[in-house]
Amino acid sequence: MKMIDRALLKDGFDAIGGIEGIKKGVSSVSSFFSRGKKESDKLPAHKVDNFDNSLQSNLYSPELERLISLILENDEVSDREWEMLKARAEKEGVDPLEFELVIKKRLKKKKEETARLKNPVVVKNPVVAMSEAFKIVEATAKGEAPIDGVALSGVLSLIPGVGQVAAIGGLVSSLIKTPSNLNVLKAEIIANATIPEEEAYLSDFLLFCHSQKEMDLEKRSSDAGSVSRFISSKTVGNSIDLVPIWNTKINHLIGRARTLFPESKLLEMTISQVYESPATFLRKEKSRNKSRFKKDLEGLMPPEDDQELLEVIAFLHENIKDDDDIRNAHKRFYKTAECRFNGNEELLRKLKLYKAKIFGIF
Repeated sequence: MKMIDRALLKDGFDAIGGIEGIKKGVSSVSSFFSRGKKESDKLPAHKVDNFDNSLQSNLYSPELERLISLILENDEVSDREWEMLKARAEKEGVDPLEFELVIKKRLKKKKEETARLKNPVVVKNPVVAMSEAFKIVEATAKGEAPIDGVALSGVLSLIPGVGQVAAIGGLVSSLIKTPSNLNVLKAEIIANATIPEEEAYLSDFLLFCHSQKEMDLEKRSSDAGSVSRFISSKTVGNSIDLVPIWNTKINHLIGRARTLFPESKLLEMTISQVYESPATFLRKEKSRNKSRFKKDLEGLMPPEDDQELLEVIAFLHENIKDDDDIRNAHKRFYKTAECRFNGNEELLRKLKLYKAKIFGIF
């Protein structure tokens, strides 16, 4: 079977913003394309190349296309069915020789797809299939490419962990019907993609997640307060915020990386490029968009790391005069820290530096 070449894979990754999304310090993502790949980690070409024009499902009239779909459903065409197809095609003025060639090609594709679903290709690096899947779902949602549920489902089935999720088929159908469900499908892909246990693949996945999160941060910042986003026919993906989902995935990847490869210089370098503490994230969000920052603040869970918890409390203490939301958040995190630090005099001493004695909070 023909395999996708490395240049085409890079084009696919670039098309969804992989390189642009990492230009703030994550320059090493290009190493993903320079490393040699095993045959099992390349996407089959039939999942990357668009179907040949002769295989598009809108080549003939809707009536003829429906008849073709019904007859090809079982991967076989009987003599009687051939006669029915030819008669209908002739009635519509379709060239008989060309029509027979098209049907044979479609039947071959259908059989290959059925065989592939029974014996799926294993793609160990989730970035390979995820980048291609995102490119397809975004183009489909925006109406920039013909809807091809079979091809999309095929690519999704190659993502480790995602192909086994029963909800994917329903989400694909939902996306086709309602483009604004784009982020719902993406969220399912992100949450279920299996964390690889190979050092290089973990690094690639971290960089990919970081680049996607940065793009989604920029999108939601530019969308905030924009009336046009509510009326534009090209606006998609507003049904769910992906940034916290990316953050959760990144944290899981970091935890897994440090457990599996505690001495890995590659992963430590990657982690230093993609990780930002909760306090840093809140500070950036506050400068980007204050209303968005408040929503992030509401959903922020107390960091597990003691020092990071202190950093969040210190940040809130600095901004405590701004409004009630920040004051309430400061109170919530401070009380969490008091319980957690109980018995640790050093941490309690540091915590008291950020105790607010105004506004009657404590």
